[in-house]
Amino acid sequence: MTPRRPSRARLAVLALTPAAAALGALLLVLAPVPAKAAGGAATSSGSDAPLAGAVAPTDPSASASAPPTTAPPPPPPTTTPTPKPTATKTTRPVRITRPHPHKAPAQPKRAHPKRKQWPVNVVLRTVPALSGVRFSVDGGIYTTGADGTVVVTKEHDFTPHTLALLTPQITIADHRYSFARWSGQRDPNQAYRTLVTGLPWRADYAITAAFTQQCPVAPAFTDQHGVGIDSADLTSATLKSDTGQLTALPVSGTTWLTCTVALYSGGTLTTRPVVYRLQSLMTSGTNIVDAGRQSFDPAANATPVFVGYFYDLTVTAHDALFGGNSGDTAAVTGPDNVRHLLALAPSRTAVFRHLPRGAYTVTVSGGGIGLSKTLRLSRDTSADLDVVSAGDMGAGVSGGALFALTLPLLARHRRARLRRMLRPREVLPE
Repeated sequence: MTPRRPSRARLAVLALTPAAAALGALLLVLAPVPAKAAGGAATSSGSDAPLAGAVAPTDPSASASAPPTTAPPPPPPTTTPTPKPTATKTTRPVRITRPHPHKAPAQPKRAHPKRKQWPVNVVLRTVPALSGVRFSVDGGIYTTGADGTVVVTKEHDFTPHTLALLTPQITIADHRYSFARWSGQRDPNQAYRTLVTGLPWRADYAITAAFTQQCPVAPAFTDQHGVGIDSADLTSATLKSDTGQLTALPVSGTTWLTCTVALYSGGTLTTRPVVYRLQSLMTSGTNIVDAGRQSFDPAANATPVFVGYFYDLTVTAHDALFGGNSGDTAAVTGPDNVRHLLALAPSRTAVFRHLPRGAYTVTVSGGGIGLSKTLRLSRDTSADLDVVSAGDMGAGVSGGALFALTLPLLARHRRARLRRMLRPREVLPE
């Protein structure tokens, strides 16, 4: 059922009612208050006190004998309608709640744990474990202990932090360590830098600094018989690590070689030893070792002994045609083009001892024309050379002259034989 709309007259009355109430209140405020008598408050008509408008007699006797004069009654007070008080909004009283007798009282609410700071621990460590390594975190200095670690504690925040390695190189117990890389620094582009920026500080984690280790090496050199080789006779030596890097090895004194390297695998940094192999040992222009045959670990062996190969060369000379002894001096030219001379013994032999392995050219001079020979010395070897003496040359000249005389006779005999073969044969009749 649709509610009935009020009429216009009712709407007008409802609109004028507040205005009429306000007008009545204003008239009540402005209404005059009744005046009081000069000698006291106003009284009723039966009172003996004189009214404010009466005239007192001058003669006392006359006033005594004359009857009292009464004043007219005062006008009734004017009454005004009392305005209807306007409705005022009253405030409800505060309701006091009491805890339920069968329920536990409510606990006060705690602040959310992530809305306040709490300590966060970041562990800085070295591989291998090194003491005395200094780090800087936001300007604060932290030093590793005997176990190679140090814990940095700061309040949880969302601000990026900065980590710097203040000791990229350190020497401990005759070993040198150099910074290689980081692990756990979050930014892969900063893995090989000593300064790392943008580190978070929101949860506990660890950052590892890996170092490569260098060990002192003092090599020694001998031949295959254990006889020491003077370092002054050696030119150079070359090593090749199992990482594929070639390194020059000084032949005298002490040198530093990388003996351990950092290995990153599966998110973990470890170290492993480096093994070296001798690639070359040069003396007199030739390599006296086999490449890669001799190896050593600098971390386990600081005084490796390398073996070079030296051999003896025996030179003999004989007459080229008649086989007799001939020649006076044997000459050997090595890979460095240095010529070594040695006089032949009465047996026409000369022994060149302790020659480094390599290619040589051998010649003999004296007693004629010596012929040369080239050989590679890889073991103790003997070289027999021919010498063309004066007798050999005379025999050669005589043989040549005889051949020159015999050649025309041979040619004549050959032509005669050819003519006989071409002559036609006679056919006999039957």
